[in-house]
Parts: sequence; C-alpha cells; structure tokens
Amino acid sequence: MAKGKPPIVEVEWLDARSVYEQIELGHVAEKCNLLPRWSVGYLVHKDRERIVIAGTFDPAEKKLDRDHTPDDDGGADFTIIPRGAWLKSLTVLVPEKEETNGDRATELSESVERGPSEREGAVPGGGAGSREGGRVAI
Repeated sequence: MAKGKPPIVEVEWLDARSVYEQIELGHVAEKCNLLPRWSVGYLVHKDRERIVIAGTFDPAEKKLDRDHTPDDDGGADFTIIPRGAWLKSLTVLVPEKEETNGDRATELSESVERGPSEREGAVPGGGAGSREGGRVAI
C-alpha cells in the first residue's frame, strides 16, 4: 500500500573510531576524538534509541496482476545513528510528500518538533511545507 515519500534530512552526528598508533597518555585527549559526520537521506524510522535514514526510497508497487501481491514501501543503504550525545542535529531539507491520508511520512514528521534553525544559511521558520527546510529538535 502506497503511503507517501518520507522527508529528506541532513543529520550531523559523531562517529566512533579506532586509533592504532602509539600515543603518549598525556596526548590521548587531543588525538583520540570522535569524528564529525554529516549524512543525507530519507528519514524512515526514529525512536528513543536511534534514527534510521535510507539512501534509497522504494515506493510500494501496485498490484500488477492477480498473482502479484503489492509490496510495502521499502528502502536500501540504511544508516543507523544512535540518539543522545551522538546525534548533534537533524535538518529537514525536503519535507515529506503526502500521497494518501495517514501516510508513514506524515507520522514520522509530525513526531519531530520543528524549531528555529541555528545553521548558517538556513532560512528561519523553514518547517512543514517549506522547501527551505529547518532544524528540528532531536
């Protein structure tokens, strides 16, 4: 059953890393940092523990013939980002596109509080229905 296209978001987050070089203990704090990352994709899931963005969104296919069962919406190339200290910001770049009432994209977007953007170059008040996007509470 077609539900709608999820919003496209940019996520700023911190990534873990391993450091294999020998470091004097007095220099560990300066050389062993988390790595900043930025990822863009379709916001397909969020809960208290994580958010999941997909690089590809595959809308459900319609029933092609009597032997074909329609698929649910799908995706590929998933990035799973832990919430909490790892997740720095989430900015809506392209709001959800509704195709039917009660679609999943609307449910996901309505559960995210939209707030003013602190990001350089972002348009203040860019929330639902705005093409400019806006930072949302994480």
